Amino acid sequence: MTELERTLLDALERFERRQTEQQKALDDALSGLERVSGEYEQLSQQVSTLQQQLAVLRT
Repeated sequence: MTELERTLLDALERFERRQTEQQKALDDALSGLERVSGEYEQLSQQVSTLQQQLAVLRT
């Protein structure tokens, strides 16, 4: 293997590692967003229920 081939292979391996790291970061971010979205939906439903209960108490 020539020096150029080794250099290119090394660069390709570094590129692939960065791509893998970036994909993992994106996957982690998506997972976090999905979790937060689910929590927001749950809280939103709880607020609606509390608002309905408050409306009943006011009557």
